[in-house]
Amino acid sequence: TTLFRSNEGYASLLPPGGGKYGHRNAISVGSAFRVPAYRPIDSVATVVAPSLLIAAEHDMACPAEQIVNAAEIMEGAELLVLPGVGHFDIYSGDALKEILSSTTKFLKKHLK
Repeated sequence: TTLFRSNEGYASLLPPGGGKYGHRNAISVGSAFRVPAYRPIDSVATVVAPSLLIAAEHDMACPAEQIVNAAEIMEGAELLVLPGVGHFDIYSGDALKEILSSTTKFLKKHLK
């Protein structure tokens, strides 16, 4: 079964033909039933470590609204929302540069 509604972003991450391991946009049926039950938001209030949460505005797999909600619940969490960006767009271009820059700043601030 397909987990993501579109192969467009996913396919851009793979070499032609899916690479030497033949990756494809699919998961087992059993996993598909477990995904909706996975709710990390239920435990974010217990996080005590410095945290950087990154949301892609147009992410259909992990909606930005959920990341914003988590940042509001987590004490001291830092939030980066990438405007105009989808789930797979974070792996290249300006979105990747912004993530790397923000992550580097975050780590320099907290790993002293």
